[in-house]
Amino acid sequence: MARRLGGFRPEFDFAQDYDLALRFAAATKQIVHIPDVLYHWRTLPQSTASSGEAKPQAELAARRAVQDFVDQSPYRGSVGRGPLPGTHRVRFDIVGEPLVSVAIPTAGYRNDGDTGWYVLDLVRSIRERTTYRNVEIVVSENGDLPPELEQALRDLGARLIRYESPVFNFSDKMNRLAEAARGEFLLLLNDDIRIISRGWIEEMLMWCQQEGISGAGAKLLFPDGHIQHAGVLLLGQGPSHPYYLHPASEIGQVCSAVVPRDYSAVTGACTMISRADFLAVGGYDPAYRINYNDVDFCMRLNAHTGGHFVFTPHACLEHHESVSRPEPDPGDLDKFNRQWADIVGRDPFYNPNLSQSSPRFALATEPQSLAEVYGL
Repeated sequence: MARRLGGFRPEFDFAQDYDLALRFAAATKQIVHIPDVLYHWRTLPQSTASSGEAKPQAELAARRAVQDFVDQSPYRGSVGRGPLPGTHRVRFDIVGEPLVSVAIPTAGYRNDGDTGWYVLDLVRSIRERTTYRNVEIVVSENGDLPPELEQALRDLGARLIRYESPVFNFSDKMNRLAEAARGEFLLLLNDDIRIISRGWIEEMLMWCQQEGISGAGAKLLFPDGHIQHAGVLLLGQGPSHPYYLHPASEIGQVCSAVVPRDYSAVTGACTMISRADFLAVGGYDPAYRINYNDVDFCMRLNAHTGGHFVFTPHACLEHHESVSRPEPDPGDLDKFNRQWADIVGRDPFYNPNLSQSSPRFALATEPQSLAEVYGL
């Protein structure tokens, strides 16, 4: 196949192997990762193994290779400098101008300073920092919002729907929101969030418009600047958040905290998906009343689409995390781990040589044998 693809191309010298790998990726889906050390590379002062700045021409050649890959793909876009040397940022063009429904469940809790309400702070930040124009905001409330809050939300263009149930069920509430939404894409958003980055909707939408992508999640930071969400891993203990409580400056393993990365799941606190796909899989499972409904949903959506989720740090939001949720149901974690036993501890987006008990990408104390890794 290397000969058929044209082998190494001189115009991409210094990144000729990267260019060839990208063309392989475009030509076949039969690519697997071998989770073993197959060879070692000497680290020399003049080598990119010691520093990405050792050969700046290599980074430029690699960026041209990525641009060529994008140009040959079904998705148009531009490639620029990434957040760190040796990284790149792809901005795919948005196809058309589909309506995005921002779906927000709320109980109308007041914010930390008691100067207003979390949901109102969120909707204001959406209006102030969102550059994508074709957006509707749908808020699900329990029928007990103060009249001044209701009016303030309507003044900001939000559409309110009433959630009435004798027993609170977050999954059911989200499903009713999705049914009431009108957009081609759903953006599920907790009410204790504030938008930080402009262009956040475009960043998530460009991934959601691609085949094989189930949905997209954002980077969420606590108010003190530490990481709350940078993707979800299905470790041996169950759903886990990598880099949880790490500083916002955390680079992550192979820059995975600062560049987009594939995951099996993302948090429901900020998730964009196709509304048609959401409805096709039945939305959130009401059996998970409070917790793990979002990760369970991601698993079912992946099975439906045959795809996976993308975490993008270029959509960045502030999250207070669960200030407006009741206590979780006991036993939900065990139920989730039993239901998804075939993937818990075997996450395809996590190296089996890493710890199954720590989401910090630490090496496993007892790495699996080759027979365990490959099922020999």
